[in-house]
Amino acid sequence: MGMQHMRNETVKQYQLEERSLIAARVKNSADQLSKLMEVMIKDELSTPEKIGQLKEELAYHHKNRSFEKCNTMGEIVLTNIQLLLQKDFKQSILMEE
Repeated sequence: MGMQHMRNETVKQYQLEERSLIAARVKNSADQLSKLMEVMIKDELSTPEKIGQLKEELAYHHKNRSFEKCNTMGEIVLTNIQLLLQKDFKQSILMEE
């Protein structure tokens, strides 16, 4: 509901701040995250149908075909985090210019 009343610049600023916070958490907890991702990638966390659906939706949303290579929910989560970190890096460079 609140999103309808925000300007695009405000929404983009919130997104950038959220990505930056996630990037900091990933950096500060790299070992724990790595171990968690290792388990998630090997574990069967969802049905093949739901994995396929999420792959398609994230590939479409991010306009990125990397998700199509994912076979497990853990691979999808890892790909999404990596993409998010790339976006945070690219946006931080653009803001410095």
